[in-house]
Amino acid sequence: MFTYSKGAVENSVESVDILSALEPHSSNRLLTRPLDSSIIIIYFNKKAGSVYMKITLASNLKRLRQKRALTQEILAGFLGISFQAVSKWERGEGYPDITLLPRIAGFFGVTIDELLGMNDVRSGERLAGIHGQWEENNAQGKHDENIALMRESLKDYPDDWLLMVQLVTSLEKCGAEPDRRQKNKAEAIALSEKIVRHCDGPAIKNAFLFNLCDSYHKNGDTEKAIEGARQLPIIYKTQENALVMFLKGEEKIDVGQRAILALVSCLFHQVSHMTDANHYFPNEKIAALGKCIAAAEILLEGNDCPSVLRHKAAAYMKMANIYLEQGRREDALDCLTRAVESAERSASLPGEFLPDSLLANRVSEKAATPDDVGKLGLSRLLTDAKYEPLRADERFRELCGRVSILPAADQHPAVSARSSAQSS
Repeated sequence: MFTYSKGAVENSVESVDILSALEPHSSNRLLTRPLDSSIIIIYFNKKAGSVYMKITLASNLKRLRQKRALTQEILAGFLGISFQAVSKWERGEGYPDITLLPRIAGFFGVTIDELLGMNDVRSGERLAGIHGQWEENNAQGKHDENIALMRESLKDYPDDWLLMVQLVTSLEKCGAEPDRRQKNKAEAIALSEKIVRHCDGPAIKNAFLFNLCDSYHKNGDTEKAIEGARQLPIIYKTQENALVMFLKGEEKIDVGQRAILALVSCLFHQVSHMTDANHYFPNEKIAALGKCIAAAEILLEGNDCPSVLRHKAAAYMKMANIYLEQGRREDALDCLTRAVESAERSASLPGEFLPDSLLANRVSEKAATPDDVGKLGLSRLLTDAKYEPLRADERFRELCGRVSILPAADQHPAVSARSSAQSS
C-alpha cells in the first residue's frame, strides 16, 4: 500500500495512504475503474469469498439517449412505454423487463452487453486481478516486477488512477543504485504531477499533492513544495470532521476511530518535524517526543495499533540519538530497547485484527510489511558509526541480534551478515 514516509529515523512517520484515499469508507469494496464507477460497482464479500456484480444501465441509457438528442418522452414513445418508466430507469430506481432489453439495444444500435456495461464488468475483473497481483508482489518486495506489470497494464487502461498510484509506489520503492533511484524518482514525480493535474477525485488529488510536495523538498525545490502544500486542505476542514457529525450508528464510530488513529499519526508527524528545528533545546526535544508517546498510550491503551507502534519506535530512536549526543548512554540504551520492542510488537501483530483499545477497537490495520519496518531505520544500529560507543555493551549487542531478525532485515543481507559477525 502506497504511503508517504520520510524514510530516515529522525523523520520516520506514516502518512498519506493513497490507496485508502481512493475508497476511504468501504472496506468491502474492490475498486475497479474509478472513472466508470457509475456504470459498474463490484463488491467483494470477504466472508463469502465471492464477487457480486451490480450492473446498472442508468448512466448508459441516459448517455445513449442524450447522444441522439432525444427527450425521455420521445424515447418512451419509440419503445411503447411511459416516460415515467424511462425516468425511473435513468435514476437507477428500477430496471426494464428483460424482454425489453433487445428492443432498447436495437434502437440505439448497441449490443445488450454494451447496454448493460458487461464489457466494463469483464474489464473490471481483469483489473481486479492486476491489482491483486500488484499487492502480492508488493508484500514480497518484488518492485521491479510491479513496475513492469503496471507499465504494461497502463497501455490497456491509460485512465486508471489506481494503476498509476501503484506504479508511483513501486518506483518510489525500487532502485538500490543511485542513478536508477534518481531516474525512478523523476518518473514518479512526473506521473504524480499528471495525476494532480488531471484527476477529478479530490481525495486522490490531495493525497498525491501531499507526497509530491515531499518529493519536491527532497529534490531541493522547497519553494515549490511550500507552494503545493498551501493548496492542501487545513486539518480542521476534513472529510472525517464533517462525516462524524452527520453519520449514524456504526458508521459514525468507524469514521471517528479512523480519524483518531490519523490524529495520533499527525501528532507524531508534527512533533517529529518541530524537533528537527533549532528552536528547542535537546532536553525539550526529548520531553516533546515523550509527550507524544504518552498521549498515544492514553488514547490507545492497548498498545496494539501497528502504525502507532511504529511511530513510537521512531520517536524512541530519535530520543536515543539525542541522548547519545549528550553522552547519556544508559538513557540512550533504554530508548533503543523501547524502540526495538515497539518495532517487534508491530511486526508480530496479524493483519485484519481488531485492537483492544477503546478508541480503535473497530479499526483493522494491515499487518506490517518488511518495508514498513525497514523505514524505521533500526538496521542502522548495526552499521552507523554514531552507535560505536555502545557496541561494547552486552545489552546493545543483544538489541542488534533482535534487529537482525526483524522482517526488514531479510532485505539487507549485508546487515544480517554484520550482525552475525558481531554476535560471534
